[in-house]
Amino acid sequence: MLTTSASEVIATVIPDTSAVNVNHTGTKDVVTNTNGEITTTSKCMTNLQRAAGLLVGGTKLDVLCVGEMKKVVIPTILEINHVFYDLENEGFPTVGVYDVDGPNAGNGVAGLAVSLSIDKGMHSITLTFKVDVDPPEYQFNLSIYGKKKLVVKWRTTEVYSEIVLFKPAVAVRPPASFVFHNAKNGTRITARGHVLVSSRADPRSTQSSPVFPEVRLPYDGSTTLKLPSNLPDSVITVTPELPGFSNKVSDKLVLFGGASGVDPAERQVNLSPSDLLDTEWRVVLSWGEEPRDLDLYCKTNFKPELVYYSAKNKGGSKNPEMGMIELDKDITTGKGPETITFTPMADKKYRFYVHNFSGSRGSTRVPLSSSSAKIVVFKGDGDSRTYS
Repeated sequence: MLTTSASEVIATVIPDTSAVNVNHTGTKDVVTNTNGEITTTSKCMTNLQRAAGLLVGGTKLDVLCVGEMKKVVIPTILEINHVFYDLENEGFPTVGVYDVDGPNAGNGVAGLAVSLSIDKGMHSITLTFKVDVDPPEYQFNLSIYGKKKLVVKWRTTEVYSEIVLFKPAVAVRPPASFVFHNAKNGTRITARGHVLVSSRADPRSTQSSPVFPEVRLPYDGSTTLKLPSNLPDSVITVTPELPGFSNKVSDKLVLFGGASGVDPAERQVNLSPSDLLDTEWRVVLSWGEEPRDLDLYCKTNFKPELVYYSAKNKGGSKNPEMGMIELDKDITTGKGPETITFTPMADKKYRFYVHNFSGSRGSTRVPLSSSSAKIVVFKGDGDSRTYS
Protein backbone atom coordinates (compact mmCIF):
# COMPACT_ATOMS: atom_id res chain seq x y z
CA MET A 1 0.00 0.00 0.00
CA LEU A 2 1.18 3.51 -0.78
CA THR A 3 -0.02 6.72 0.81
CA THR A 4 0.59 10.04 -0.93
CA SER A 5 -0.55 13.60 -0.46
CA ALA A 6 -4.02 14.67 -1.53
CA SER A 7 -4.25 14.44 -5.31
CA GLU A 8 -5.17 12.17 -8.20
CA VAL A 9 -1.99 10.11 -7.83
CA ILE A 10 -2.43 6.37 -8.33
CA ALA A 11 0.12 4.13 -6.63
CA THR A 12 1.81 1.56 -8.85
CA VAL A 13 4.01 -1.43 -8.05
CA ILE A 14 6.41 -2.53 -10.81
CA PRO A 15 7.70 -6.08 -10.09
CA ASP A 16 10.82 -5.47 -12.17
CA THR A 17 12.25 -2.13 -13.31
CA SER A 18 12.63 -3.58 -16.80
CA ALA A 19 8.96 -4.57 -16.99
CA VAL A 20 7.48 -1.09 -16.96
CA ASN A 21 4.72 -2.13 -19.37
CA VAL A 22 2.96 -4.22 -16.71
CA ASN A 23 -0.48 -2.69 -16.18
CA HIS A 24 -1.27 -2.25 -12.48
CA THR A 25 -4.09 0.17 -11.74
CA GLY A 26 -5.20 1.64 -8.46
CA THR A 27 -8.24 3.22 -6.89
CA LYS A 28 -8.33 6.27 -4.63
CA ASP A 29 -9.82 5.44 -1.24
CA VAL A 30 -10.12 8.36 1.17
CA VAL A 31 -8.86 11.90 1.69
CA THR A 32 -8.18 13.32 5.13
CA ASN A 33 -6.89 16.65 6.42
CA THR A 34 -5.80 16.88 10.05
CA ASN A 35 -3.33 19.24 11.69
CA GLY A 36 -2.10 20.51 8.36
CA GLU A 37 -1.32 16.99 7.13
CA ILE A 38 -2.86 16.21 3.76
CA THR A 39 -2.96 12.57 2.75
CA THR A 40 -4.71 10.36 0.24
CA THR A 41 -4.85 6.61 0.72
CA SER A 42 -4.50 4.74 -2.60
CA LYS A 43 -5.11 1.00 -2.81
CA CYS A 44 -2.85 -1.00 -5.10
CA MET A 45 -4.67 -3.79 -6.90
CA THR A 46 -1.41 -5.75 -7.10
CA ASN A 47 -0.77 -8.60 -4.67
CA LEU A 48 1.73 -7.22 -2.15
CA GLN A 49 2.33 -10.46 -0.26
CA ARG A 50 5.87 -10.70 -1.64
CA ALA A 51 6.20 -6.91 -1.73
CA ALA A 52 8.57 -7.08 -4.66
CA GLY A 53 9.36 -4.02 -6.74
CA LEU A 54 10.15 -0.34 -6.82
CA LEU A 55 7.36 1.94 -5.61
CA VAL A 56 6.76 4.89 -7.91
CA GLY A 57 4.11 7.56 -8.33
CA GLY A 58 1.48 7.23 -11.03
CA THR A 59 0.91 9.16 -14.23
CA LYS A 60 -1.11 12.00 -12.68
CA LEU A 61 0.85 14.86 -11.16
CA ASP A 62 0.78 15.15 -7.38
CA VAL A 63 0.56 18.67 -5.91
CA LEU A 64 2.33 19.55 -2.66
CA CYS A 65 2.46 23.01 -1.14
CA VAL A 66 5.63 23.98 0.67
CA GLY A 67 5.17 23.33 4.39
CA GLU A 68 2.65 20.49 4.00
CA MET A 69 3.33 16.95 5.17
CA LYS A 70 3.37 13.87 2.98
CA LYS A 71 3.27 10.18 3.93
CA VAL A 72 4.65 7.24 2.02
CA VAL A 73 3.96 3.66 3.19
CA ILE A 74 6.29 1.05 1.69
CA PRO A 75 6.81 -2.67 2.30
CA THR A 76 9.62 -3.80 4.59
CA ILE A 77 11.03 -6.17 1.95
CA LEU A 78 11.65 -4.92 -1.59
CA GLU A 79 13.09 -6.67 -4.65
CA ILE A 80 14.80 -4.30 -7.08
CA ASN A 81 16.59 -5.69 -10.12
CA HIS A 82 16.34 -9.19 -8.62
CA VAL A 83 18.04 -8.08 -5.40
CA PHE A 84 16.11 -8.27 -2.12
CA TYR A 85 16.42 -5.39 0.35
CA ASP A 86 15.42 -5.70 4.00
CA LEU A 87 14.76 -2.03 4.74
CA GLU A 88 14.38 -2.62 8.45
CA ASN A 89 18.09 -3.41 8.62
CA GLU A 90 19.28 -0.91 6.03
CA GLY A 91 19.73 2.07 8.32
CA PHE A 92 17.83 5.36 8.00
CA PRO A 93 16.32 6.54 4.69
CA THR A 94 17.02 9.87 3.02
CA VAL A 95 14.72 12.06 0.94
CA GLY A 96 15.81 14.41 -1.81
CA VAL A 97 14.14 16.87 -4.17
CA TYR A 98 15.65 17.27 -7.64
CA ASP A 99 15.07 19.44 -10.69
CA VAL A 100 13.60 17.60 -13.66
CA ASP A 101 13.75 20.30 -16.33
CA GLY A 102 16.19 22.90 -17.59
CA PRO A 103 19.96 23.21 -17.16
CA ASN A 104 19.82 22.00 -13.53
CA ALA A 105 17.95 18.77 -14.28
CA GLY A 106 19.13 16.04 -11.91
CA ASN A 107 20.55 18.47 -9.36
CA GLY A 108 19.18 18.98 -5.87
CA VAL A 109 16.88 21.98 -5.51
CA ALA A 110 18.66 24.73 -3.58
CA GLY A 111 16.43 26.24 -0.90
CA LEU A 112 14.29 23.18 -0.19
CA ALA A 113 14.95 21.18 2.97
CA VAL A 114 13.26 17.88 3.84
CA SER A 115 12.61 16.71 7.39
CA LEU A 116 11.83 13.01 7.79
CA SER A 117 10.40 10.71 10.43
CA ILE A 118 9.95 6.94 10.22
CA ASP A 119 7.52 4.49 11.81
CA LYS A 120 8.28 0.78 11.35
CA GLY A 121 5.41 -1.70 11.37
CA MET A 122 5.33 -5.49 11.03
CA HIS A 123 5.30 -5.59 7.20
CA SER A 124 5.52 -1.94 6.18
CA ILE A 125 7.35 1.27 6.97
CA THR A 126 5.66 4.68 7.10
CA LEU A 127 7.75 7.67 6.08
CA THR A 128 6.44 11.12 6.97
CA PHE A 129 8.31 14.01 5.47
CA LYS A 130 7.83 17.74 5.18
CA VAL A 131 9.43 20.00 2.61
CA ASP A 132 10.25 23.46 3.91
CA VAL A 133 12.17 26.46 2.62
CA ASP A 134 15.66 26.90 4.02
CA PRO A 135 16.78 29.65 4.28
CA PRO A 136 13.34 31.33 4.63
CA GLU A 137 14.01 34.02 1.99
CA TYR A 138 14.10 31.27 -0.65
CA GLN A 139 10.29 31.14 -0.51
CA PHE A 140 10.52 34.18 -2.79
CA ASN A 141 12.72 32.36 -5.30
CA LEU A 142 10.53 31.12 -8.16
CA SER A 143 13.01 28.37 -9.08
CA ILE A 144 11.96 26.19 -6.12
CA TYR A 145 8.43 25.84 -7.50
CA GLY A 146 7.14 23.72 -10.35
CA LYS A 147 7.76 20.08 -11.26
CA LYS A 148 10.43 18.36 -9.16
CA LYS A 149 11.40 14.74 -8.54
CA LEU A 150 10.96 13.46 -5.02
CA VAL A 151 13.24 10.50 -4.24
CA VAL A 152 13.49 8.23 -1.19
CA LYS A 153 16.71 6.23 -0.81
CA TRP A 154 17.95 3.61 1.61
CA ARG A 155 21.68 4.10 1.53
CA THR A 156 22.27 4.31 -2.22
CA THR A 157 19.16 2.37 -3.28
CA GLU A 158 16.19 4.32 -4.63
CA VAL A 159 12.99 2.75 -3.23
CA TYR A 160 10.41 5.39 -4.10
CA SER A 161 10.18 8.27 -6.57
CA GLU A 162 7.52 10.62 -7.78
CA ILE A 163 7.22 13.78 -9.87
CA VAL A 164 5.60 16.43 -7.69
CA LEU A 165 4.33 19.90 -8.53
CA PHE A 166 5.55 22.20 -5.74
CA LYS A 167 3.50 25.31 -5.04
CA PRO A 168 4.01 28.22 -2.63
CA ALA A 169 2.71 27.99 0.93
CA VAL A 170 -0.71 29.55 1.49
CA ALA A 171 0.84 32.33 3.61
CA VAL A 172 2.72 33.78 0.63
CA ARG A 173 0.11 33.21 -2.09
CA PRO A 174 -1.92 36.17 -3.37
CA PRO A 175 -5.49 36.10 -2.05
CA ALA A 176 -8.56 36.21 -4.26
CA SER A 177 -9.25 39.68 -2.84
CA PHE A 178 -7.99 42.27 -0.35
CA VAL A 179 -9.90 44.36 2.16
CA PHE A 180 -8.32 47.12 4.28
CA HIS A 181 -9.16 47.84 7.92
CA ASN A 182 -8.25 50.52 10.45
CA ALA A 183 -5.71 48.94 12.84
CA LYS A 184 -6.73 51.22 15.70
CA ASN A 185 -10.47 50.52 15.81
CA GLY A 186 -10.92 47.51 13.51
CA THR A 187 -13.39 49.20 11.13
CA ARG A 188 -13.25 48.86 7.36
CA ILE A 189 -11.43 51.69 5.58
CA THR A 190 -13.73 53.54 3.18
CA ALA A 191 -11.22 56.16 2.02
CA ARG A 192 -10.63 56.27 -1.74
CA GLY A 193 -7.08 55.64 -2.85
CA HIS A 194 -4.85 53.33 -4.84
CA VAL A 195 -2.97 50.08 -4.36
CA LEU A 196 0.36 49.62 -6.14
CA VAL A 197 1.38 46.20 -7.47
CA SER A 198 5.01 45.77 -8.51
CA SER A 199 6.99 42.68 -9.46
CA ARG A 200 10.39 41.03 -9.48
CA ALA A 201 11.67 37.74 -10.85
CA ASP A 202 13.91 37.39 -7.78
CA PRO A 203 13.49 40.05 -5.04
CA ARG A 204 16.62 38.80 -3.26
CA SER A 205 18.60 40.68 -5.92
CA THR A 206 18.45 44.46 -6.32
CA GLN A 207 19.42 43.89 -9.97
CA SER A 208 16.33 41.82 -10.70
CA SER A 209 14.20 43.52 -13.36
CA PRO A 210 10.43 43.93 -13.06
CA VAL A 211 8.44 41.09 -14.63
CA PHE A 212 5.63 43.48 -15.60
CA PRO A 213 5.17 47.28 -15.36
CA GLU A 214 3.88 48.61 -12.04
CA VAL A 215 0.07 48.45 -11.79
CA ARG A 216 -1.91 51.15 -9.95
CA LEU A 217 -5.32 49.81 -8.92
CA PRO A 218 -8.12 52.11 -7.69
CA TYR A 219 -9.74 51.37 -4.32
CA ASP A 220 -12.92 53.04 -3.05
CA GLY A 221 -13.66 51.03 0.09
CA SER A 222 -17.07 49.85 -1.09
CA THR A 223 -15.81 46.59 -2.57
CA THR A 224 -12.83 44.31 -2.10
CA LEU A 225 -9.73 44.73 -4.24
CA LYS A 226 -8.91 42.00 -6.75
CA LEU A 227 -5.62 41.60 -8.59
CA PRO A 228 -5.65 41.41 -12.40
CA SER A 229 -6.13 37.82 -13.54
CA ASN A 230 -3.48 37.93 -16.27
CA LEU A 231 -0.38 38.63 -14.18
CA PRO A 232 2.57 36.34 -14.99
CA ASP A 233 4.48 34.20 -12.49
CA SER A 234 6.51 36.56 -10.31
CA VAL A 235 7.11 37.81 -6.79
CA ILE A 236 4.74 40.72 -6.32
CA THR A 237 4.63 43.54 -3.79
CA VAL A 238 1.21 44.98 -2.89
CA THR A 239 1.36 48.45 -1.29
CA PRO A 240 -1.83 50.31 -0.29
CA GLU A 241 -1.79 54.11 -0.59
CA LEU A 242 -4.94 55.23 1.21
CA PRO A 243 -5.28 58.81 2.56
CA GLY A 244 -5.05 59.07 6.33
CA PHE A 245 -3.20 55.76 6.72
CA SER A 246 0.40 54.59 6.69
CA ASN A 247 1.76 53.62 3.27
CA LYS A 248 4.76 51.87 4.80
CA VAL A 249 3.20 48.39 4.76
CA SER A 250 3.63 46.05 1.81
CA ASP A 251 2.67 42.41 1.29
CA LYS A 252 5.30 40.40 -0.60
CA LEU A 253 3.62 37.44 -2.31
CA VAL A 254 4.48 34.65 -4.75
CA LEU A 255 2.25 34.42 -7.82
CA PHE A 256 2.80 31.01 -9.40
CA GLY A 257 0.50 29.01 -11.65
CA GLY A 258 -2.01 31.70 -12.57
CA ALA A 259 -5.49 31.36 -11.10
CA SER A 260 -4.63 27.99 -9.52
CA GLY A 261 -1.93 29.70 -7.47
CA VAL A 262 -4.34 32.12 -5.78
CA ASP A 263 -5.60 31.56 -2.24
CA PRO A 264 -9.43 31.60 -2.50
CA ALA A 265 -9.78 33.38 0.84
CA GLU A 266 -10.13 37.14 1.34
CA ARG A 267 -7.13 38.79 3.03
CA GLN A 268 -7.65 41.56 5.55
CA VAL A 269 -4.82 44.11 5.74
CA ASN A 270 -4.78 46.22 8.93
CA LEU A 271 -3.31 49.70 8.41
CA SER A 272 -2.23 52.16 11.08
CA PRO A 273 -3.90 55.58 10.92
CA SER A 274 -1.51 58.49 10.32
CA ASP A 275 -2.17 59.92 13.78
CA LEU A 276 1.02 58.90 15.58
CA LEU A 277 3.33 61.52 17.03
CA ASP A 278 7.01 61.21 16.10
CA THR A 279 7.68 59.67 19.53
CA GLU A 280 4.80 57.18 19.45
CA TRP A 281 4.88 53.56 18.36
CA ARG A 282 2.06 51.24 17.37
CA VAL A 283 2.21 47.42 17.41
CA VAL A 284 -0.39 45.66 15.24
CA LEU A 285 -1.12 41.92 15.29
CA SER A 286 -2.90 40.40 12.27
CA TRP A 287 -3.64 36.76 11.39
CA GLY A 288 -5.93 34.54 9.31
CA GLU A 289 -9.43 33.13 9.79
CA GLU A 290 -8.22 30.66 12.42
CA PRO A 291 -7.60 30.59 15.34
CA ARG A 292 -10.50 32.92 16.06
CA ASP A 293 -8.87 34.58 19.05
CA LEU A 294 -5.21 35.55 19.32
CA ASP A 295 -4.21 38.05 21.98
CA LEU A 296 -1.44 40.64 21.93
CA TYR A 297 0.32 41.17 25.28
CA CYS A 298 2.88 43.70 26.44
CA LYS A 299 4.82 43.05 29.62
CA THR A 300 6.70 45.98 31.15
CA ASN A 301 9.06 46.52 34.10
CA PHE A 302 6.90 49.37 35.40
CA LYS A 303 3.21 50.03 36.03
CA PRO A 304 0.88 48.87 34.47
CA GLU A 305 3.25 45.83 34.16
CA LEU A 306 0.89 43.95 31.82
CA VAL A 307 -1.34 45.27 29.02
CA TYR A 308 -3.75 42.84 27.33
CA TYR A 309 -7.47 42.19 26.77
CA SER A 310 -8.32 42.09 30.50
CA ALA A 311 -6.16 45.11 31.35
CA LYS A 312 -6.41 47.48 28.38
CA ASN A 313 -5.14 50.50 30.34
CA LYS A 314 -7.65 52.63 28.42
CA GLY A 315 -6.47 56.18 27.88
CA GLY A 316 -2.98 55.27 29.01
CA SER A 317 -1.17 56.00 25.73
CA LYS A 318 -1.39 59.75 26.36
CA ASN A 319 -1.04 59.68 30.15
CA PRO A 320 2.46 59.53 31.77
CA GLU A 321 0.93 58.41 35.07
CA MET A 322 -0.54 55.38 33.28
CA GLY A 323 2.71 54.43 31.55
CA MET A 324 1.97 56.00 28.13
CA ILE A 325 0.61 52.67 26.81
CA GLU A 326 -2.78 51.09 26.03
CA LEU A 327 -4.49 48.31 24.12
CA ASP A 328 -6.53 50.00 21.39
CA LYS A 329 -8.39 46.98 20.02
CA ASP A 330 -9.17 43.38 21.01
CA ILE A 331 -10.58 41.00 18.36
CA THR A 332 -12.08 37.55 19.04
CA THR A 333 -13.37 36.65 15.53
CA GLY A 334 -10.15 36.16 13.56
CA LYS A 335 -7.91 38.30 11.33
CA GLY A 336 -7.28 41.03 13.91
CA PRO A 337 -6.31 43.72 14.48
CA GLU A 338 -5.01 43.54 18.03
CA THR A 339 -3.24 46.84 18.60
CA ILE A 340 -1.14 48.47 21.30
CA THR A 341 -0.05 52.12 21.08
CA PHE A 342 2.71 53.41 23.37
CA THR A 343 5.45 55.99 23.80
CA PRO A 344 8.78 54.40 24.75
CA MET A 345 10.29 55.86 27.90
CA ALA A 346 13.96 55.89 28.85
CA ASP A 347 15.22 52.93 30.91
CA LYS A 348 11.92 51.08 30.48
CA LYS A 349 11.49 47.61 29.00
CA TYR A 350 8.66 46.44 26.72
CA ARG A 351 8.19 42.78 25.82
CA PHE A 352 5.47 41.93 23.32
CA TYR A 353 4.15 38.42 22.75
CA VAL A 354 1.14 36.59 21.31
CA HIS A 355 -1.14 34.17 23.15
CA ASN A 356 -3.34 31.67 21.30
CA PHE A 357 -6.46 32.07 23.44
CA SER A 358 -8.63 29.91 21.14
CA GLY A 359 -6.00 27.20 21.21
CA SER A 360 -6.21 26.91 24.98
CA ARG A 361 -9.84 25.75 24.83
CA GLY A 362 -11.42 22.55 23.51
CA SER A 363 -10.08 19.83 21.28
CA THR A 364 -10.18 21.71 17.94
CA ARG A 365 -7.00 23.62 18.62
CA VAL A 366 -5.43 25.43 15.67
CA PRO A 367 -1.75 25.98 16.48
CA LEU A 368 -0.21 29.44 16.34
CA SER A 369 2.16 28.16 13.64
CA SER A 370 -0.86 27.68 11.33
CA SER A 371 -2.38 31.12 11.98
CA SER A 372 -0.38 33.21 9.42
CA ALA A 373 0.13 35.65 12.30
CA LYS A 374 2.35 38.64 11.81
CA ILE A 375 3.21 41.76 13.80
CA VAL A 376 3.83 45.14 12.21
CA VAL A 377 5.55 47.83 14.30
CA PHE A 378 4.92 51.43 13.23
CA LYS A 379 7.24 54.17 14.47
CA GLY A 380 5.56 57.56 14.23
CA ASP A 381 4.40 58.21 10.69
CA GLY A 382 7.71 56.96 9.31
CA ASP A 383 9.17 53.49 9.13
CA SER A 384 7.51 50.16 9.88
CA ARG A 385 8.89 46.67 10.41
CA THR A 386 7.14 43.33 10.01
CA TYR A 387 7.72 40.18 12.08
CA SER A 388 6.17 36.78 11.27
